[in-house]
Amino acid sequence: MAIDVLSRGHQRTVADILLLFWTAKYYIAFFMLFFGVLSALWLALQPSYYRAQMVIGPVERLFSPSEQPVYEPQNVYASTALYNMQRRDSTMELQHFIKMMRSQKVIGHIAEVIPDHVSYFKQEKDSILPFQRRYDLSDKAAVSTQMAHILKRRVVIQPDGLTPFYTVSFEASDKAAALSVISSLYKYSDMFLRQDALAESKQKAAYLKQRLDDEKNRDISKIITTLITQEEQSLMQVQSGSAFAAKVIEAPYVTPYVVWPKPFLIYGGVFIIAFVFGSVLYGLIESIKLRRMQSL
Repeated sequence: MAIDVLSRGHQRTVADILLLFWTAKYYIAFFMLFFGVLSALWLALQPSYYRAQMVIGPVERLFSPSEQPVYEPQNVYASTALYNMQRRDSTMELQHFIKMMRSQKVIGHIAEVIPDHVSYFKQEKDSILPFQRRYDLSDKAAVSTQMAHILKRRVVIQPDGLTPFYTVSFEASDKAAALSVISSLYKYSDMFLRQDALAESKQKAAYLKQRLDDEKNRDISKIITTLITQEEQSLMQVQSGSAFAAKVIEAPYVTPYVVWPKPFLIYGGVFIIAFVFGSVLYGLIESIKLRRMQSL
């Protein structure tokens, strides 16, 4: 029966292919058992990874400008409700905050003040070969650079649907480490942006006050006074103690389930591979038998 199916070549039907799978069932079962055992051993050696995530969004300013953003595109559909709903544009401060979360400045500072993060990556095992270490952080001088490289790849920041919010996530085998990483990234990114904005506002205010003292023209003095008022507003915003560039919409938390490895995905792959290998081996053996019979 199997030889008849194989000899039909390109004239095989779906029923013929199913029949071929049935006749190759012992080969398929062998590969399923073989790869299943290997997969079970591999899964047993795998560390369980959990995902820590949080949702951040733009901050509502104390003094919100009434004008539209200057980067509003000139489009005939720009005033429609559908167009506005589909936009993901956020404030410039939020975009700067997202870049700062992956900057070497922030990550290097975290490596210095929270050595437990570096210790975790030193001890973390490879996800495929658990007996190998994934990262070499033995060189203290290069820890900051290597940590920045690691977190840039592993910290995922994605838009949350059509909203102006962003989801920040990080996966680790240690739940506490995963939660601490994204919490620290948020805390120190906001801190550094606040410090930079505070220094810049103070510098501008000092310059404008100096110009006001030296200015004799009354009209220009009024303009400078207005600018000083704006800088004072900026200083109030920075020193208010609230979130500066991004606020937490959803507090950091760790998923209660394991995100990697996924046994159903692994065993599903084993099932497909066993079917392919078993059918190919069976077809190869039967083809050899067929040629031998034809040569007799």
